[in-house]
Amino acid sequence: MENKKIDKKVWGLLLVVWISIAFNSLITFSYGMIRGDVMTQFGLTFTEFGRIGMVGGLICTVITVPIALFATKINLKYAVPSSIALVAIGMIIFGTAQNVTMLFVGKAFIAAFAYAITTTVAALKSQQIPISQITQVNSYEMFIGPLGQVL
Repeated sequence: MENKKIDKKVWGLLLVVWISIAFNSLITFSYGMIRGDVMTQFGLTFTEFGRIGMVGGLICTVITVPIALFATKINLKYAVPSSIALVAIGMIIFGTAQNVTMLFVGKAFIAAFAYAITTTVAALKSQQIPISQITQVNSYEMFIGPLGQVL
């Protein structure tokens, strides 16, 4: 596998994953920008608003090992689109929330399955990318992923 070229399908899948990571980064970093509107709409204090943001970190802490095990057990062809779809569902729940519970659920979905995306991309790279090309692939990922923060 050392001298093999990376398959175009793998590049395509990586690009989709990296774009979804960039989009999730945009959502994560824009959370502070919606603070005022969310606090006003739902009558939240700064503490309550912070708890909604904190749920993502707690979820990631709890599901780190199970998500990693799950990602290595199932076919990546299914894991990646499923994770992206579940992040999208979380974004829809959060964006259309009618109450504080929906904000928590949406934020939890976003955090849990965005973490699943990054775990599946690590598994994809370990299975499909020759070790001689991993630095190149990682450099593309490090460039594309944070683009959401720039926007």
